[in-house]
Amino acid sequence: MGGLLGGVLGVEAAKVRVGIRESTGDLFAFPVLAGLAVGRVGCLFAGLGDETFGSPTRLPWGFDFGDGVPRHPAPLYEIAFLLVLALLVRALEPPLSQAGDTFRVFMAAYLAFRVTADFLKPPFAPVASAAEAALPRPHLYGFLTAIQIAAFSGLLYYAAVFLRRGKRAP
Repeated sequence: MGGLLGGVLGVEAAKVRVGIRESTGDLFAFPVLAGLAVGRVGCLFAGLGDETFGSPTRLPWGFDFGDGVPRHPAPLYEIAFLLVLALLVRALEPPLSQAGDTFRVFMAAYLAFRVTADFLKPPFAPVASAAEAALPRPHLYGFLTAIQIAAFSGLLYYAAVFLRRGKRAP
């Protein structure tokens, strides 16, 4: 999350510095989607130490992250979401009205997903094993984790971008 949002801030700051006014993000939407999906494969196989495991489940697709407890495979959920998002963004590309909309739609959808899907991960997932209890757990700030706060902040930014643009439309 920090890499995505930090990258957006860095690119926007660099564009201001060198005087680039046009949007440059559309070319990055699909490579970033692919990179995120590949990264989640690593999360899936990293086990409990990665802290991307989900809460315990009795569903048949529960995944054992190394402690004998079947859990929601949160990384697989994210991979599935990213694949659907890629198809959706590709289908929306022709009607998107302005340069940069492909990237903006991708980011807004991904940020909204992370705000909600991270409720399946620590610290929200109950401790279900001694191995998990020994791991450090992310801190809550109010009722959200730092990643959720960052994602929600990015979501507010993109909402403001779309709202501001909507007011300028004829």
